Amino acid sequence: MTRPDAQGRKHDALAHAADTLLAACDLPAAWRGAETWSVLDLNWSAGAAFLATLRAWHDDPQRPLRLHYAVLTGPALSPQALRERFDLHRIEQSIAGCSGESDRALLGDLQRLLEEWPIALKGVNRIDLARARVQLTLAAGPPAALLPGLVPRIDSLFVPYSEDAHDHLTAPMLRAALARLAPHRHAALATVDPLTAIPASIHTSLADAGMQGESLAAGDGRAFRLGRRHGRSFALPARPDDRHGLVIGSGLAGCASAFALACRGWTVERLDQGDAPLLGASGQASLAHYPSISPDDAPLSQLTRAALRLSRGHYKLGGVSWTGRLQLCAADEAEAACAGIPTDWAEAVDVARAGEHAGVALRSGGIWMAGAGHADPVALAAGWSISGIHTRYRARVTRLERIGDQWRALDRDGRCLAQAAQVVIAAGAQIGDLSICTDHSAPAFSLADVFDSACLERRGGRSLCVTLPPGAMPSCVIGGNGHAIPIDARRLLLGPADPGDAQSDEPSEASAAAAIWQRFTVSLQTPMTPISMRFHPTGMRLSTRDHLPLAGPVPDITGITQQRDRLIQRDRLSLPTIDGLWVAAGFGGRGLLWSVLSAELIAARIDVTPAPLQRSLAQALDPGRFIRRVFRRDRNIV
Repeated sequence: MTRPDAQGRKHDALAHAADTLLAACDLPAAWRGAETWSVLDLNWSAGAAFLATLRAWHDDPQRPLRLHYAVLTGPALSPQALRERFDLHRIEQSIAGCSGESDRALLGDLQRLLEEWPIALKGVNRIDLARARVQLTLAAGPPAALLPGLVPRIDSLFVPYSEDAHDHLTAPMLRAALARLAPHRHAALATVDPLTAIPASIHTSLADAGMQGESLAAGDGRAFRLGRRHGRSFALPARPDDRHGLVIGSGLAGCASAFALACRGWTVERLDQGDAPLLGASGQASLAHYPSISPDDAPLSQLTRAALRLSRGHYKLGGVSWTGRLQLCAADEAEAACAGIPTDWAEAVDVARAGEHAGVALRSGGIWMAGAGHADPVALAAGWSISGIHTRYRARVTRLERIGDQWRALDRDGRCLAQAAQVVIAAGAQIGDLSICTDHSAPAFSLADVFDSACLERRGGRSLCVTLPPGAMPSCVIGGNGHAIPIDARRLLLGPADPGDAQSDEPSEASAAAAIWQRFTVSLQTPMTPISMRFHPTGMRLSTRDHLPLAGPVPDITGITQQRDRLIQRDRLSLPTIDGLWVAAGFGGRGLLWSVLSAELIAARIDVTPAPLQRSLAQALDPGRFIRRVFRRDRNIV
């Protein structure tokens, strides 16, 4: 292949990054023989360091199987702003001017990067490249809020200096990054532009953070290999021969959890008490997935956006229709909700535009969300059942007990159904029935006891399947007072039914169906008569007190009880959790969104890879949050 010569490398951003940051971190030589490699980049700038790393990965036949690259972008970049930065630094020209198979692959990855770049809203987003073997994690927003918890373990730390990177390169930020650097790994400091000098203040910040720079020859650039004087690494990934996990449940949560682990190279055994997957609340004809919209970009908006982005990226499989969603509401309400939000994410539309999007004449406008849609859960679950996942049905787990570092799943007769070091409990409304034994010397307890403060509530969820006459089907999901989801060209799913409508006798069924149909037709300008109506089978949904899911490690009730006084006095201390035991449940009416987000959040922690959420949002889903709230209340009382 042909690469820029020595004279041309001075103006080649990718070559400059390779000569400085990559060389100071001994890449690609350092990653050879590793299964995975994680890089943290403290300044995106024009993305040259990432693309240089990706080029080196493509070039190296001894590359790691998976590359995780996390980067702080600073303020959120729009797709247009990204293209402008690429043009300014001649990124595409430096790649397109080369030849060879790896550079053709790199150019394809660059085009996908441009196509998949998220809208300009703060938060953590992911883009999968190289057939999902390379995962780019973008953290947009205040670096001090995003860096903690973003990457649990760093193999290479890039510290690119540019004039806009001062917020990234303070001593506290550098110290936080250094604390996650794995033993015997390197960090590198270099200028983004070869003509820019690194000021003395940055060297002072490095020294305060425990880094000591060793100057390296780097062509026309300046580079420093950073050795750490103190700091430690916290997390270690599982050994290649110990990457076996167990998932209990085969609803959407169980299918998504198994898929997220299998995509990371784990073998997964999935146990379910039924005869087939999706027999509970997940087994609907269609499920909608859409974000919450708020002008202040509240945590719920950020959480649902992250979930939707994950499902659009890593979860691109059959059974998903990105038709958009129209949320019917008054004009002033729509304008207020969409204030300050990019129109490609949410847009206030009048009644005429609403009718154009929906394909039917409506009585009001509302909020148009082009990135939303709906999915066939059966087709989606089938797509998630990839190689590496083995499912056993009619295998009801009643007890989990730990022997050494292994969890054993037992049935009611005490027979061991499966065992693994990592277990994800995704059993839906049945999670409270599980008995947990962490030590033979300690009594067993149930998950219902663990989540008593979460006020878990089981609720039936019914939807009405309506067959419409030709030409009457809406072309998108319609929300407002209930939901309307197009299943296919003739069938529409309406709901939810009121709790009091859950009667089985024929008169009550007909009355409930008529009420749901009437609720939908009041939004239409022209009444219509359905051909047929029937209720979809009822499933039990589990919801929490704050209507957010439980996604993370299971709290250790015994350890928490022993440390109760200390935890009440110091509420920032981490709650004790049970090693290797995770829960994904409490999804309520957002099963499609929360299953994807919970699965990725848990799998990232198990696999010690970059998180799909910033720490403050992940804490909002932490299963121990209700216990912590009780402790804070008790402290205030005292």
